[in-house]
Amino acid sequence: MVLCYKIWEYNGGLMASQNSLNNYSLAAFGVGASANTAALYVNLPNRIGLWVTGSNISSGSDADGIFVDTSFAPSSNITNAASIGLYPTMAPPGGVTISNAYGLYIASGTFTGAGAVTTGYGLFVTAPTIATTNITAQLDNIRLDSNTISATNSNGALTVVSDGVGALNIGTNATAHATTIGSTTASATTVIQAPSGGVTLTGVAGTSVSNLNVVTIDTSTGQLGSQAASSGTVTSVSVTSANGFAGTVATATTTPAITISTTITGVLSGNGTAISGSAITQHDVLVGGASNAITSVAPSATSGVPLISQGASSDPAFGTAVVAGGGTGATTLTNHGVLIGQGTSAIVATATGSAGQVLQSGGASANPSYSTATYPSTATGTGTLLRADGTNWVATTSTYPNTNAVSTLLYASSANVMAALATANGGVLTTSSSGVPSIDTTNFSVLSTGVQMKGNNTNTAPPAGFIGEQIKSTIAAGSAVTVNLNTATNITSISLTAGVWDVNTQGLFTPMAAANARIDLSISTTSATLGTDGDNNMFVLSVGALGNVPPLYVVNYRILLSSTTTVYMVGKLTLAGTSTTGYGRISATRVG
Repeated sequence: MVLCYKIWEYNGGLMASQNSLNNYSLAAFGVGASANTAALYVNLPNRIGLWVTGSNISSGSDADGIFVDTSFAPSSNITNAASIGLYPTMAPPGGVTISNAYGLYIASGTFTGAGAVTTGYGLFVTAPTIATTNITAQLDNIRLDSNTISATNSNGALTVVSDGVGALNIGTNATAHATTIGSTTASATTVIQAPSGGVTLTGVAGTSVSNLNVVTIDTSTGQLGSQAASSGTVTSVSVTSANGFAGTVATATTTPAITISTTITGVLSGNGTAISGSAITQHDVLVGGASNAITSVAPSATSGVPLISQGASSDPAFGTAVVAGGGTGATTLTNHGVLIGQGTSAIVATATGSAGQVLQSGGASANPSYSTATYPSTATGTGTLLRADGTNWVATTSTYPNTNAVSTLLYASSANVMAALATANGGVLTTSSSGVPSIDTTNFSVLSTGVQMKGNNTNTAPPAGFIGEQIKSTIAAGSAVTVNLNTATNITSISLTAGVWDVNTQGLFTPMAAANARIDLSISTTSATLGTDGDNNMFVLSVGALGNVPPLYVVNYRILLSSTTTVYMVGKLTLAGTSTTGYGRISATRVG
């Protein structure tokens, strides 16, 4: 825009008119004009009342678009004194709208230079020191004075709101500095109005909100208030009945004493909307129900029954504790029975045992049980052993040594007293004449090749049944037995008991008139029967005219008998003659 000015004197001052190439603006200013007592008077109907522009300030501490430095020294009292006074009047004609009308409008500054601006201010006002009371700034009823924003109108209300969708933050960024919301006057009330989203008082993470002496919520307006506790005069205190609660107030205007009463009986619980009472029965157990309700579980009629969980979806109940819950799972047990685990199933008890029976394992897959046989309950005698009597196990009357040397033999050293008998290499167990056992290594010697045994060192014959026992039968010559031709004849016999015997016989026969006759002599277990030639039978032929017969012998013929048997001495005549007579002996010696 190109400006040109025409200046003339008007009413004692200077007047100026401005022409522009586009011919839409006119500016005038004067000093001491009759219509205004102002240093600068602008009164034009155009868009810009005053336009100031400038650039290229080379140096200095101050750079001002408009600089006003006034000094007021009135000769009499005045009401208002202002370095710059703005009194705009907005009077748009009909059909014209002013969207935004400003008494003072300061647009945001912009930065386009290559240098730097340290701090930029849209409006900066310092506290004056020109009066008794100095106010930094006042916007209608809102006063800014030092670090305080206050309301100066009569109702004292100060509202700070955010018209946008963002948060309104009130506080300090300084460390350890307190933020106070409200009046410092004790009787004043601070109200924080809650929108539908509610009001949240929070502290910095890890801290808590404190020092709220009195917090009030006005349910009719939705306002949350905080008031410092202080002393004062109570006008009136009352209790409003609601949700089943009522109350009375004594001395309501001085020192109120509030008594709360309710018609609700039972245990009180709330569901977020109302308070209700749950009736309870004496001795019942209280448990939580649905929607914060309280219910109860009646006790068992049997004393000592525990309260058992029924899982996460059911109320507990009195009953029998299962094994998984640390119980037995059983309601009755056998009197004096022994308890037996069954895994997760209920325990069981054995039958009652009889006195003296012992509990025996049934193996890995069966329960233990009591034995049929009984056992002594105490150890009555030192050294006794347990022995079966056919039904039970009882302690022996005999006692036994606590220790025994290796290879010793037990024997009764006295009545019911067992002792150890030492052994000896090659020895034979024998007894004395009084029956005392001992190991004989003098008369017997057991070798790896056999047994050596001394003979009897006296003239006493071995008794019947013992080794060396001898049985014999003898026929004298005067009692010779006739033996006829071709007839086996028993000359004599002996009776032998069971055992091993060596049998011997020897016989003599009388001479005969005939020569070359045969005479046999046998040892036989069959009556009148000859044996086998060369074994248990021997024979001879008579020699000469007189028929002389030599003696016949059968020696050491071994006979094994399992029972008592008769052994015969048998003779027989054959070939010649008519008869002969025979005599002699048959004997047997026990060798086993």
